[in-house]
Amino acid sequence: MTTLRSDIESIAQMIWESLFEMPITSGGDGELGTDPQLTGVVHLDGAFQGAVMIECPVALGSKLTAAMIHGQGAPGSEDMVDALGELTNMFAGNLKALLAKPSAISLPTVVFGPQYEIGVVGATVVVRVPFRCEEQPLVVTVLQRSVGPSPTS
Repeated sequence: MTTLRSDIESIAQMIWESLFEMPITSGGDGELGTDPQLTGVVHLDGAFQGAVMIECPVALGSKLTAAMIHGQGAPGSEDMVDALGELTNMFAGNLKALLAKPSAISLPTVVFGPQYEIGVVGATVVVRVPFRCEEQPLVVTVLQRSVGPSPTS
């Protein structure tokens, strides 16, 4: 999925150039550490069935949120949830245009906190692209529904 990886890198550059006055670079090990995290998920349904997930430390989420809302001071958790949801939605919308058609995207779901696990049931990772922004990790993952036997009634 080299093409999808480069598409994600291009989408990230485009979003960062239009929204943030801070650079984003691809690379890093994709490890998020043990600090509190933010994770946004947008599901895709239709010809492509899966999800787009963005994960980052709360410290980076706070900086990105402040840049998006042009706020003074530290943004609250509601603002960070809204901002990461919107950022995930932007990635998913841009990726949807490149994936099998027709596909639709869901409303974003955002998880926020010090310790949690998140998974998309029945899906496997297609590509996981690590980035660095403000010396912190940000990871974009595309998952696709695993094809298997249909459940019978």
